[in-house]
Amino acid sequence: MVIYKNQRPLRLKGAMELLRTNLLDIFYEHVDESDWLEGLDLYQAGKVDDLADYSGLITAKVLSNVRVPAEVRLKIHPSGKRIQWIECTCAKYRTTGRYCEHMAAFMINLDREKPQLIGKLDTKMPIKPPNITKRAKAKQAEKDQPDRSLERLDGAAQTILSHLKGNIHSVSLLAKGPQIRVRIAIKPGTLTHYNLDTDSAAKFLLAHPRPPGAHEEVKELRVYTSQVMRGTRLYLDGPEVIVAERVLAIRHNTKSREKAERLDTKINTVIGEYRHFSNDLPKGRRGIYEFLPVKSSQKYAGKEYLFLPKRGYWPIAHDSVIAKWNDLPLKKTFKDDEAAKLIQSGFQDYLECGPIFLDEALEDPTIDQDLSLKEIKVIKQDEGWFYLDPSYASGEATVSMVELIEQYRQNKRRYIKTGKLWLKIPDFIRDGDWGLDQSGKYLKVNTIGLMRLKAALGDFDQFVGKKNILKSIRQNLEFKEGEKTPTLDQTQLDLRDYQKAGLEWLWWLYRNGLHGLLADEMGLGKTHQAMAVLSAIQTVKKDAKFIVIAPTTVIDHWIDKIENFCPALMPLRHHGTKRYQNPKSMLEGHHTIVTSY
Repeated sequence: MVIYKNQRPLRLKGAMELLRTNLLDIFYEHVDESDWLEGLDLYQAGKVDDLADYSGLITAKVLSNVRVPAEVRLKIHPSGKRIQWIECTCAKYRTTGRYCEHMAAFMINLDREKPQLIGKLDTKMPIKPPNITKRAKAKQAEKDQPDRSLERLDGAAQTILSHLKGNIHSVSLLAKGPQIRVRIAIKPGTLTHYNLDTDSAAKFLLAHPRPPGAHEEVKELRVYTSQVMRGTRLYLDGPEVIVAERVLAIRHNTKSREKAERLDTKINTVIGEYRHFSNDLPKGRRGIYEFLPVKSSQKYAGKEYLFLPKRGYWPIAHDSVIAKWNDLPLKKTFKDDEAAKLIQSGFQDYLECGPIFLDEALEDPTIDQDLSLKEIKVIKQDEGWFYLDPSYASGEATVSMVELIEQYRQNKRRYIKTGKLWLKIPDFIRDGDWGLDQSGKYLKVNTIGLMRLKAALGDFDQFVGKKNILKSIRQNLEFKEGEKTPTLDQTQLDLRDYQKAGLEWLWWLYRNGLHGLLADEMGLGKTHQAMAVLSAIQTVKKDAKFIVIAPTTVIDHWIDKIENFCPALMPLRHHGTKRYQNPKSMLEGHHTIVTSY
């Protein structure tokens, strides 16, 4: 700060000015407006005299219309951090306990001419409110005037500047804004200045649209009437990345947008077309908005106004958000499934805190949770395996089933994005143990897999490919019924009725290219049923070869059973150090290999 007294500058630390200003504002809140202005007039007229400091007891005489000057005394605590008390000898203070015009003149004098005496005070609680008498309170109530404890928005400095507006010397920006410095002749022959913060600067320009002595950079500034909204801007930062950022938003028209974009202010704002949603606008409203991230607004935003260089000040709406909005992250990135879930929630966590602004790509986001299997391209068939390329459809968009499988397995994804559409990977894919070929391009399935796919399609018509392969698939999918189980005359088996039923079921599975699990209780003859189906297959396919895999402890049991009941299966024990190393020679003279896990 610079104080000019008798045209000779006295320089003090800038931090001290902030402390003094806060102290003066706190004192100002407890003084009647008429007493404050009268005290200002007393100070301006040079009525404060004999100011002295007696080791923390500061005193001064204030002349007024009465014959005897009033004496104001202020006691600073020995710690130097707070004011213990302040009093005046005038009749008004003694009878009412209210802070008077003499105290106001005294405090303004301290602030302007002896700031070093109060520079170390703790501004959080530097002074106690006045101890107003009951009689004064009753008298105030009779006048039906507002309680003086209510906050006065103008502040001490604003009131001084407004009262002495004819004495303003010059108005300039500090460091290109938002602070404004107002130089004023506060007493004849004495220039001082006030540095106004963002809110105070806006109020000053609102009260003085064309202040005398204003520099050009101040003249180009405006105080706008349209309010700035607090809210959350949501935009895409990649194909499947959504960013949610707390912002201050200004609504523009085409003309004001063009003006804003022409200015080279080097401030981090974003201008574009967004759709605004809130509790009052559930369907949204499209418009042109300019956003300043809250993270970047500390220099430019006060509690009541937002400043933008070369343009001016906008009032900030206080009711656009709830308190919970302040607890949201300044900026948060949602990727992949998190982004999809954010869309699926309708951005509710942010919308319930205040307005949201969606960029074009997020205006009408859709998540398809009911993908349908559309078509299955049959690529080839090889040794009982079918190589397929199935595809899912959502509207006009299609996506390969193989791609969905890979996204789920490799990236643990439950959602993927194609174009503007977000797709939920069906449970049919996530729950199925689907196999891919070595190239990773195609689905590799057996008859069971074909059956599951056909069941998902509901029809065979969606299978496309070569006719001979489609014919084979149709044959695999059309079950063979009514074929009698081959005779077991060549065996020594004598099956019971429930074992014959088991054999018929195993035979039906074999004839239809399926697999099965025989899970009878122990002792009910699962081995006999298994030998029966092997013998039945051998009846229709003389060169059939089989392998039996069993626990080591029952290998001999299997060998004995086959030799006793189905010798034509010609078993071979393949176990231990003497096992065969050459599969071709191993199968010579044998049809069934019995080995362990």
